[in-house]
Amino acid sequence: MVDTREERRMQMTVLLDERSLDRAEETAEQVEALGARVLQTLEAAGVITAEADASLLEPLAALPGVIAVEPSRDIDIGPPGSPTQ
Repeated sequence: MVDTREERRMQMTVLLDERSLDRAEETAEQVEALGARVLQTLEAAGVITAEADASLLEPLAALPGVIAVEPSRDIDIGPPGSPTQ
């Protein structure tokens, strides 16, 4: 049997507003309290990367100081020397 909770987990980027940069660590703790796993906190840039269930997108976006939560996307630019499209 496949655990569907694992299938719904995704990496995401949490963006903070300018006034909340100095509270990035505190916000990261709140992100974890909601059930996400914080991967990295870039305080100066106002970015927290996390892995969480897709159902947490809205609750994360509602945290104080958060201006956006976006799913991470993979970008494939092809191998070196390949033609561009």
